[in-house]
Amino acid sequence: MARSLPGSVRNLIYAQETGDGLLTLLDIWDNTGFVQKFTNNSENIVYNEGDPDESTYLACPFEVRWPNMVEGKLTEAQLTIQNVDRRIIDEIRIQPEALKVVVTLVRLKDPTTVAMKTPTMYWRQLTYDAVSISGELSLENILAEPYPKDLMTATLFPGLFF
Repeated sequence: MARSLPGSVRNLIYAQETGDGLLTLLDIWDNTGFVQKFTNNSENIVYNEGDPDESTYLACPFEVRWPNMVEGKLTEAQLTIQNVDRRIIDEIRIQPEALKVVVTLVRLKDPTTVAMKTPTMYWRQLTYDAVSISGELSLENILAEPYPKDLMTATLFPGLFF
């Protein structure tokens, strides 16, 4: 199922000339509370300015390559961040689990207008060097979940086993 964008965002994308644009906000965190916030802008962005949940996104070059939609298959996006902050590498090295990522698209002139926000994705199969950090963004594999959720065992369903 394809994700749809609001009409105002589609008009912005298709416009021949405009003074507005879209920014990508990137939230990266782990189970211990380590959080990094980045934007692909040339300057820092304050998101929800004046609100209690105000946060500053650091200007950092990165690229998100969205996957092609393939029917019946879970596809992965690619995330590449320029290695400008060594704390990300330090955090990757000590993490036993994949880092969690949320990607949000907002309007440049009004960063409180969210055009799209992804569900929590997992940043896996990471590779890094002195220049960049790259890896796959994937959703939780719900196709591998058992159905029904509970197993039909004698302990859970004693009435089935006479």
